[in-house]
Amino acid sequence: REDVIPPTKQKGMGGRAKWHPGNRIHQYKGRAIAVFILDALKEVFTMWNNTTDFELADDVWHVTPLYDDVRSKVENSEGECKKFEKNFSSLMCQKAVKGRTEFTPRAFPDHASIRALMPPSQLSGINDPPPLLYFPPDVFNPNLHPPAGAVDVLNIVEAGVEFKANLVPDYTHFLKKPTFPTSPSVPVGNLHYLNTRSGFCDGSVDSWCRRDANEDCLLYGHNDGRNGILMNSVSGWMVMNLPDVKFGFIALKFETWHKPEENPKTKDWTGDERRLLNSRNTSSTIYLRSSSRQDWQSHGVNSTQEKLVVRELKKKKNTTPEFCKDFKFEFSIDGNTTSWDKDEFVKQNTALQRVVEVVKLAEDPNMTGGEEKEVELAFRMTGCGNQKTFQLTHVYWA
Repeated sequence: REDVIPPTKQKGMGGRAKWHPGNRIHQYKGRAIAVFILDALKEVFTMWNNTTDFELADDVWHVTPLYDDVRSKVENSEGECKKFEKNFSSLMCQKAVKGRTEFTPRAFPDHASIRALMPPSQLSGINDPPPLLYFPPDVFNPNLHPPAGAVDVLNIVEAGVEFKANLVPDYTHFLKKPTFPTSPSVPVGNLHYLNTRSGFCDGSVDSWCRRDANEDCLLYGHNDGRNGILMNSVSGWMVMNLPDVKFGFIALKFETWHKPEENPKTKDWTGDERRLLNSRNTSSTIYLRSSSRQDWQSHGVNSTQEKLVVRELKKKKNTTPEFCKDFKFEFSIDGNTTSWDKDEFVKQNTALQRVVEVVKLAEDPNMTGGEEKEVELAFRMTGCGNQKTFQLTHVYWA
C-alpha cells in the first residue's frame, strides 16, 4: 500500500525449518480430511432425502449420547494421559479442564486470554499489545491464492457468487468471565509485562495479526505466537479470578528460561529498589534507571544506597540465571497462602513434554464442596530480585 511506509526493513518470510511441513503438505492433508467430511455429508443428505416428509428421528441427529459415550471411554482409558497421573494429576485424565492462554492463535482472543480473568486493579497495570501500523485491507498477496492453472476450490464452491455465512455461531458462553464479587485479598503487582503480538490473531482467514512497526515481513501475518506475561521477584502479586471451579484443580504453565532484559518494566531493577522504595511507602512504579539523583534523594535514597543500586544495575546478564538460593514461590487461593522454597518449586514443576512446564497448585475436591464457585487465585515470586524471570502462558482449572 502506498500509504504505508514500514519503519522496519522488510525481509523475506522466515520461520522455515526441515521439520516444518510446507503449504503443499498442509493442503494435501487438508483435502484428504475434507474427503471424509464430504463423504459423510453425502451419506447424511442421502438419508435425509429418503425419509418421509424429511423428518428425522431424534436419535439420528442428536449427538448427546455419542458425546456421553466418548467421555465415558476417555475417563476409563489407559492411554497416554495415565503416565502423568502419578507425577502430575489424575483428574486431568477424567474431567474436562477449563483454561485461558496468551498463546496465539486462539479463538475469541479477548475472551480466551489470561487477562480476561484479571480484576480491573490488576489489568490496569498490564501494558497494551503493540499498536497496529495499519488496518485492512492489505495488498494482494499471491502466496495466499492458488497459482495460475491450479484447482481453485473456493471458486468452485462459490460458483461465481461470493460466499457469505448465514450462521455466525457465538461460542463465548463457553469462556465465562469472572464477576469479581470481592476486592483482591493481596496487593496487586504492577510490574508484569505482556509479551505478545499486535492485532487480532484468531487463526482465521479474517485475522489481522503482526502488522506492527517492528515486523520485518508485514504480509506474512503469521498468527503463531508463544506469548505470555513476564514476571519476576519485583513484579509483585498477579491476581485473577477463576469462574466455575468445581473439582478443586488449579495449574499454571510457566516458561522458566526467560532473561531479565525481556521485561522492559524491570530489566534494570534489582531487589534493592523494591526494598528501598517500599520501606518509604513510595510508588513502586518509579523507574530508577531514568531518575536523576535529585529524584532518588527526594524518595529517601541516600548516596550510599544509590551507589549500591547503580552497581547492581550495571551487572551484565548474558545467560539465563539459575534459581537463587532465596527463591520462593507463593500462591494464595481464596486468601489461603502457601509458600514453596526453590527445592519444593522445582519438585512441583512437571515437564509434561519439551518446553511444557506445568505447576499444579491444587487438586482438592473439597475446595468447593462439589459446587461450581468463583475462586480467587494470586501468586508471586520473591527472593531473586530481577535475577529469575518467568513467563506465564496458560492457566488451567476444573
